[in-house]
Amino acid sequence: MPRSTATRHRQPGSLRRVTKKARGKEYQRWQWRTHRQTDTGWTTVDVELGEHLEGMRTLTLIALGELSAPLLTERYVGFYLRELDCLPAFTGRPEGAKQDAAWWVEIPSKADQPVRLRFRSLSRQTDFRRARKNIAELEASATAVWRDLSKDPIVELGRFQWLESEAQKEIDKIEEQLQTLRKKRRSGDLNQRDFEADERSCYLRLEGWETMQSTVRSRWDELLQEMLTALPRTRRDELKPRIVMLAERLQSDSKQLRKWHDDHWDDNTLRW
Repeated sequence: MPRSTATRHRQPGSLRRVTKKARGKEYQRWQWRTHRQTDTGWTTVDVELGEHLEGMRTLTLIALGELSAPLLTERYVGFYLRELDCLPAFTGRPEGAKQDAAWWVEIPSKADQPVRLRFRSLSRQTDFRRARKNIAELEASATAVWRDLSKDPIVELGRFQWLESEAQKEIDKIEEQLQTLRKKRRSGDLNQRDFEADERSCYLRLEGWETMQSTVRSRWDELLQEMLTALPRTRRDELKPRIVMLAERLQSDSKQLRKWHDDHWDDNTLRW
């Protein structure tokens, strides 16, 4: 991921907080606005993100590549900077406008690292040290948003599929062990008492893996449904196959498989 959102050409899109009314009540929602050129001219496209910026709809659209977590974090910072008179900096300069200061966001390479805000006074008349408290608070808020936006629900779906396949591998091993035990009993290499004890142990382990497999299947279904419910109704049928395909594609990603293995297998024990 980029370490900074500062670029020569400012990326398109603005983050807005809009007030809506329904049944006599007002409520606020985050909205992502872009402008696209069509055959009839420029058109404004507003994507509703929900009450919370880091909600499931936003996370799903980021996972699908339709939104950018670094860009949303940068726009989130800009949204609140406009409300702080002590921080007059802004990025970009409209024609004829005077810019005395500039700011940019440094996005960390890892989600567990903090977001940093950088400021520069172009005229050397703005002293940002007076706003240290506001800057620290905004950095903390932006870091929390960045960490939440970095969560990928499609990767989580893929993880559940991987866990299910790992459970199936163990189930297959146990079933092979049961077949071996039965052959040994028939050939007389294993007495009835030892056979029953070993068979009981196998069935207990088998039950545990089958329960685990059933649980992760249910979690997969629940997460997929949560993602689809968060999306606009008009796009659910369109996006469901894409979500499932991307989750399945992770099963052939050697780097991701290795990470899941390192995260969950410890001393021949699967922790999930």
